[in-house]
Amino acid sequence: MPSSPDNLLQANVHVVSPGGGSKEQISHRGQEFGYVLEGSLQLIVCDETNEISAGGAFSFNSNLPHCYHNVGDITARIVWVNTLPTF
Repeated sequence: MPSSPDNLLQANVHVVSPGGGSKEQISHRGQEFGYVLEGSLQLIVCDETNEISAGGAFSFNSNLPHCYHNVGDITARIVWVNTLPTF
């Protein structure tokens, strides 16, 4: 889905190599939803850490500080949807 100021949603497949992820917590307007297709993801929202494996989903308000990491041994693929577009 192309990014545009007129779009309310932006979706992509995040591909996160083992050891990869976001560098630090960020926050911004909107909401996020994700579905882990393969691998696993460590998601930190505020100070709460969750491990999400293939077949698992998550959602949160983007104004909360958040980051993610692949602490597993295989590449993670996550369908990631943001509203408002941020990436």
